[in-house]
Amino acid sequence: MLVAIDCYPLWCSELVRRVHVLERGDDGVPARAETTLHVSHGPLAKDLDLLLAVRVQRPEVVQLTRVPYGPSDTEELDVIWRLEKHGETRVELDLHASLAVPRLVPLGGLGEALADRLVRSAVKTLQSGA
Repeated sequence: MLVAIDCYPLWCSELVRRVHVLERGDDGVPARAETTLHVSHGPLAKDLDLLLAVRVQRPEVVQLTRVPYGPSDTEELDVIWRLEKHGETRVELDLHASLAVPRLVPLGGLGEALADRLVRSAVKTLQSGA
C-alpha cells in the first residue's frame, strides 16, 4: 500500500490531492512521480506541486524524496515510512522538510500535524484490509 504512491489520493485525499507516476522500476514500483500536496494549517492553505523520487527497501522502508528543480533549489522534503512486523504491524513516519514559506506565517506543529494525518490515514487503511 505505501509503495503504491499513485494510490495515496485514495486513502489520504485531504493531503495528497494528485499523483502522476512518471517512471516505474523493473518491478513495476513507482520510481518518480509528480504530486500535489495540500497543506492546510492555521492561516496557511496551499497546494504544493512536487516531483518525488521513490526508493523502496522491501519489505520495511519506503522513502519519498523531493527532487530539486535545479542546482540553486535548496528546498527539501523527505518522507520515510518504516514498517515493523512483530505480530502486529507498527507504522512509523519520519518527515523532514525545509521549504520556502512566507515570513510571519505561524508554522508551529505543521510537520507533526502532516505526519499525524498521513499515519492515521495509513493505519486506518491497513486495518480495513484495503
